[in-house]
Amino acid sequence: MMGTLFVYAVQSALCLSLLFLPYWLLMRRDTFFAFNRLLLLSVLVLSFLLPFFVPVSQGGTAEAVGLMTADGGGKVLWTDGDGSDVSAVLLLVAAYAAGVLVLSLKGIWQLGRMLWFIPRGCLWVHREDVATVYCHARPVTSFSWMRRIVISEADYRADGAVVLAHELAHVRRRHSWDMMLAHACLVLQWFNPLVWWLMRELKAVHEYEADAAVLRSGGVDVRMYQKLLIMKAVGGAPFIWVDTFSYGYLKKRIRMMKRKSNPWARMKGFYVLPVAVLALSAMAAPAWEARCEEWRNVDFCGWTGAEEAGDAAALPVVGNREKVYDVSDVLPGFPGGEAAMFKFLQNNLHYPADALKKGVEGRVICGFVVNSTGEIRDVEVLKSVDSSCDGEAVRVIKAMPKWTPGTVGGKPVSVRVKLPVSFRLR
Repeated sequence: MMGTLFVYAVQSALCLSLLFLPYWLLMRRDTFFAFNRLLLLSVLVLSFLLPFFVPVSQGGTAEAVGLMTADGGGKVLWTDGDGSDVSAVLLLVAAYAAGVLVLSLKGIWQLGRMLWFIPRGCLWVHREDVATVYCHARPVTSFSWMRRIVISEADYRADGAVVLAHELAHVRRRHSWDMMLAHACLVLQWFNPLVWWLMRELKAVHEYEADAAVLRSGGVDVRMYQKLLIMKAVGGAPFIWVDTFSYGYLKKRIRMMKRKSNPWARMKGFYVLPVAVLALSAMAAPAWEARCEEWRNVDFCGWTGAEEAGDAAALPVVGNREKVYDVSDVLPGFPGGEAAMFKFLQNNLHYPADALKKGVEGRVICGFVVNSTGEIRDVEVLKSVDSSCDGEAVRVIKAMPKWTPGTVGGKPVSVRVKLPVSFRLR
């Protein structure tokens, strides 16, 4: 599950990066703020949706992708067919999961803290057009969230009309919903620096849009408004969710009040269409899909942690059968080594017609025992993909020649082995 989410997050991050960079280069200096906001929201939404539409080409391959090996210390590790350590992939996915958890908890905590803070210490509360205004006695930074506006008594007495007009513009345009969507994307792609960059740019566009709404009302002088921005340019947003009058980018906000853009410049926004196609093509590349399949099939439950071979617990004797060790001093080996084993599997594995017809793919993990004479027995499916793929993996493993048995204390013993077999559509 977490491996699948990690693959989705990486694909989503690729889409967002390809879609946002042209915006940054082509559109960020233009002053049609509502259009730019719509474009940024489109980038966010497409980054969520495009990974679901990655094209899958016809055909398929089946191959063995790893087996249990031991390092010099007798510790068990997963390894890919090319010898790379899958424990690194496990750590990568685990780190991603930790980041998602931390940011999710932080967002929930900030949201709860904000909802607790808004009504606390209010001098008065009243309805102002589409929002409820909470006036605080303490010197809080004015901000808005959903249909709530917080303002300090000092700001309300000095410049209340202008500050409220600015925050009401945020409320009317439902900017808080944008920030909720952006934060969801941030949680999903926290490792992608461009998603943090996009979130800042979206906040800036919100301020440009609110500034323009205040100045279009006709009741505020431009120079007076710019002077007020400079006076209030201390402190920042008290919560990650909110839009605030004193938000940064002061020079850019004043510059945007003076800039004029050609309406035809909106045509640049159509870059989204070819870039979206490019993103889909990149995610459909065989090499990329093969790597994603590896990440997608990471199995925390199936990973055997490092244990010393001498302390390995053996299964009890059943009838006349030998004890079966989970870890041994020397692990069992295919005759001729791993290269010979992979060649055998590649020559004998066949993509089941039924699975190919249904478009089924994935990694079957099989477990079996190599006894003290090298024979394979007790083959079972530990992680299933499809009955036809499972059956094909079991069939080929049972058809293997005798292995070189594993040893404990220099004596051949029965050892349990796991072997992932990947079925990939092409």
